[in-house]
Amino acid sequence: MLDPEERPSGIIVVVSEKSYTVQVVVDAFFGARLAEISAEGPVWIVDSPINRPAVERLWAERAEQSHLTGITIFNPNGEGAEALLLSELDTIDLHHGEYSASPPYAVVVVHGLGPTPSVTEAFAALGFQNILPTVGGFVAKRKDAAQ
Repeated sequence: MLDPEERPSGIIVVVSEKSYTVQVVVDAFFGARLAEISAEGPVWIVDSPINRPAVERLWAERAEQSHLTGITIFNPNGEGAEALLLSELDTIDLHHGEYSASPPYAVVVVHGLGPTPSVTEAFAALGFQNILPTVGGFVAKRKDAAQ
């Protein structure tokens, strides 16, 4: 995580009434299920031939969405789900953390990967102490996040 002196210039901090949840999809076959979760807040999803059409359809339907409510697609770079999540985590934190939102995100729901030791450690480094396995993924919550 960046400290205040390293904050990139031009970053706009968005102020909202409450913290929020970010969904992260590292499942290349998630596809149409994206519509079910994208209404709940921002989603970061891996690009794939199955996911891209669902993303483009929702972008067209919801053109007014911002980075705090919309869908961001990211390149898989040939990595597996764990490496992919670990490589995107700092970018997600930059866009939804304390330097971009006030209050910052407090919950991350991951689809397509369980909570491995490396992933749990990376989330802990960002302040996410509560890691709860789910069917198909896990939920990471900051210590002060509402239960």
